[in-house]
Amino acid sequence: MEPYLVAGCGLSMMGSIIDNWGMNIQKYAHFVENNFPEEERRQYYMNPRWLLGLGVYILGQILNLVSLGLIDQPTQSILSSFALFSNVLFARYYFSEQMDQRDYLGLFLISCGASLFVFHFVHHKQDITIEMLEQQFAKKRIPGL
Repeated sequence: MEPYLVAGCGLSMMGSIIDNWGMNIQKYAHFVENNFPEEERRQYYMNPRWLLGLGVYILGQILNLVSLGLIDQPTQSILSSFALFSNVLFARYYFSEQMDQRDYLGLFLISCGASLFVFHFVHHKQDITIEMLEQQFAKKRIPGL
C-alpha cells in the first residue's frame, strides 16, 4: 500500500474522531450550562468550553479535508464511520450513557450497511478537465429547478 494512502486513511480516521470529540465537548458545555440558574447562564458563544469544542471540531474537519486530497471519497466515507464508535466512548465518558446489546447490534448493522452501500457505488476515479466542466455548466437547465 502506498504511503500516501496510509497517511490519508489515518488522517481521515483521526479527523472523524476529533470532530466527533469537538461536538461532544460542545454538547457537554450545554449540559453543564443548563445546571446553572437561567439568569446565570452564558450565551454559548461566550462559553470557553463550547469554544474549545468548536476549535476541536474545526481541526477535525481540516484533517478530513486534507485526507480527501490523499484518498478517494468512498474510502473516506467508510473511514468516517469511526465517528460512530468514538461517539459511544465519548457519550459514556461525558454523559454516563449506557448501552445494551441492541445498541451494539444497531451500531454494527449501521456500519455494515454504510460499508456495503459505499462499496457497491464505488466508481473509478476520473480526472475532470476544464472542457468537461464547461460542458456541464453550458447545459440548458429547466427553469425553476
